Amino acid sequence: MTEITQGLIVSGLGLLITFASLGLLILVIVVLNKLFPYKEEAEKGEGDNNAETAVVIETAVSGDEDTELAVVIAAALSITQSQTGSSLGASLLEGRSSFWGTRQASSMTHNLQRK
Repeated sequence: MTEITQGLIVSGLGLLITFASLGLLILVIVVLNKLFPYKEEAEKGEGDNNAETAVVIETAVSGDEDTELAVVIAAALSITQSQTGSSLGASLLEGRSSFWGTRQASSMTHNLQRK
C-alpha cells in the first residue's frame, strides 16, 4: 500500500466517523424532542409581576428594618426592569460610528502620501 492510498483511506475513515457521529447526534436530538416536546409557557403580564411584588413586600413587613429595605429595593428594581425594554441590539442597527469613517479617510490619506 502506497502512502497516497494510506492517506486517502485515513481521510475517508475520518470523514466517515465525523459524519456518522453528527448523524448520531441529530438522531439523539430528534428522539429527545419526541420524548420531551416543547411546552409553551404562559406569558406573565405586568399585573402578575405587581401582585408578586406586593406579596413579597407584605411578607417582609414583619421582618426587621434591613430586610424591609432590601425588599423595597428588590421590588423597585423588578418594576424598573419590567417597564424598560432591552436595547441589546440597538447599537447594531445604528451602523458604523464616525470613528470608522475617520480611520478610513486617514488611512487613505496615509496611503496616498506613501506613493
